[in-house]
Amino acid sequence: MKNHEALELLLRVELPDLSESELQTLLASKATCLVAMQRYDVMTQSERADAEALLHQFPSLTIAYIEEVKDDAQSSRFYSCLIDGHCELTSENRRIPKFRIELPGYPILGDGKADNQNHAIIFSRGAIIQVTARLKYIVWLQLVNGTI
Repeated sequence: MKNHEALELLLRVELPDLSESELQTLLASKATCLVAMQRYDVMTQSERADAEALLHQFPSLTIAYIEEVKDDAQSSRFYSCLIDGHCELTSENRRIPKFRIELPGYPILGDGKADNQNHAIIFSRGAIIQVTARLKYIVWLQLVNGTI
């Protein structure tokens, strides 16, 4: 998150004639923070409020999650969805995804650990992708605050 602020400052100094919308477009094309939050669609209201707090503080943060849609009593379809802080909210206080891509089948492998974050890779872009697996809350806070 701090890298985004540093890049914005650098662009403002090096390209002072850019309008605000051009600057934001250029920033969005250079770096993005993508979080694979597979459970987002089935989170409780308090869990979802925590995610909303992150999206409110960091509107450019993108969250990829898995959505299950029941076709009938026997089968389901699975989608990888992408939201950010700019997505509209529905009347049920859920975000309308920017992108929704149907997956070929049940996406959860094994016991639901890091392999299941692969559904988010389709939303990444650029020549360099940094993948970090962090399971502890304190490490995430340190990452957000730029202390690690």
